[in-house]
Amino acid sequence: MVRCLGFLAFFIVFPVLAYGKGQFITPNIEMVGKRLHIAGKTNLPDGSRIFITVVGKSSPFMAQGDAVVRNGSFDGGAYGPVAGFRDGSYHAELSALKPGPPANEWHTAKDLMETTVKLTIKGGRIGKFNERSVTAAKHRALQFAKKLSAMEKQGRKMDQFRSSPILEDIATCSRMMHKLQPVADEYQRESDGLPSMEVKVPLGAAAIELKMCVSCSDNAVEHCNRAKEYIAEGIKQAKSDQ
Repeated sequence: MVRCLGFLAFFIVFPVLAYGKGQFITPNIEMVGKRLHIAGKTNLPDGSRIFITVVGKSSPFMAQGDAVVRNGSFDGGAYGPVAGFRDGSYHAELSALKPGPPANEWHTAKDLMETTVKLTIKGGRIGKFNERSVTAAKHRALQFAKKLSAMEKQGRKMDQFRSSPILEDIATCSRMMHKLQPVADEYQRESDGLPSMEVKVPLGAAAIELKMCVSCSDNAVEHCNRAKEYIAEGIKQAKSDQ
């Protein structure tokens, strides 16, 4: 079923379930007449439901529909205004819902599997496009790495206080340390919930180093340097994880 809206001021987020490493959605998008036809291939199990949203990024258009996987394929139907698309940028967003209990019972998902195709339409034809597939596990790891990186930068800024002989600066360093070290402890606990050892090990090690990075110790910057290296390795592993 396809629903078409001329303008919508909000996005609908569907709870979805990812299926793990190696699984994929590969959309095939064509202009048929004046509308986009969206179908594709996937190795998700039969009965999986794929939700489809086409949204205008430079014009007020949005349409939604869904498709059920059968024998490695899905057909989501056609999307677009009757008069045809205005020239501009559009996103076709596909997200997957694993088959399960009654249809009205949503799954609670830790991981998200989604594919976004960015399209340019001009003169009723599809111009350049690119596809981006992201899992929420990867997104979660990268967001966690951002938090660690922000704390590493805070630790470096503390150096102006920890190296100062002025009592007020020393007191400032102490206040910052007592504020940030409990956060570093929380990051260590949070790292235990990361989805893969390849990401968990370096980012967990970074969290440990950060506790000393945000201290008033003379060698705090050395811990900041090690934390930065571990964060970079964690980001590398998260981005390479498919």
